[in-house]
Amino acid sequence: MAISIDRNRALAAAAGVATLYAIFALAWWGGKSDLHYAARDGDRKVAARLLSAGAAANGRDAYGWTPLHVAAYEGQEEVALTLLAAGADPDLRSKDGWVPLFLAIDNQNAGVAKLLVEAGAALSVTDPLARTPMVATSRLGQTEVVRALLARGRAVNQRRPPNNLTPLAAAAEHGHIATARLLLNHGADIEDPRNREHTILSFAASQGRLNVVRLLLTAGADRGAKGIAGKLAIAVAREQGHDAIVELLATWRPRPNNDD
Repeated sequence: MAISIDRNRALAAAAGVATLYAIFALAWWGGKSDLHYAARDGDRKVAARLLSAGAAANGRDAYGWTPLHVAAYEGQEEVALTLLAAGADPDLRSKDGWVPLFLAIDNQNAGVAKLLVEAGAALSVTDPLARTPMVATSRLGQTEVVRALLARGRAVNQRRPPNNLTPLAAAAEHGHIATARLLLNHGADIEDPRNREHTILSFAASQGRLNVVRLLLTAGADRGAKGIAGKLAIAVAREQGHDAIVELLATWRPRPNNDD
């Protein structure tokens, strides 16, 4: 009997989990149209047929997501392009404040993010975390998206409140050397302090980003600059045990300028 009771309890528990999952899935997909599903699946042909038949390009589900939100989240570039061509608005926010651009950026769907930027998505927006598109995409090393943002006139030193994080600081923090190089080539401030504690050089050093530290030094970063915390980059690297960076900073000599 005990075995039977345990088995029944296990079955009941499994049924409960399945029911909860089904409820969650129903809620998540609640109110979604066939066009939302086509966007999720990346089915451009079905999306085009639905749009031709009168489907609402900006129709919202229970969470305020449009089909373009779904395409951005899922990384469905062809469907996103089809939706934009049919008049989908890239600047509509979901009920919790997300626009498609940030969904594409945060889910590493750089192709869709670049498409949205080039299609004219608003760039003065912030996400619910107060990030700007420049800071968010620099943090993730999406170099081609950063390039598209710069081409549309985004300020290379645009800050993210409340800690004044710049795109270069975000790229340096996460070791994205190609993105950092692009930002520097467009005039990013190399001595701009990050979060009132570090220079960008010392912050890269604290995170163990050897290649970024070398890039910053090559670009002219001052090894003697201190953040408001009063620490040199070499001291920060030593505290964190980044011996290769300590050696690089201790032995670095700028190459002579042979332009004269």
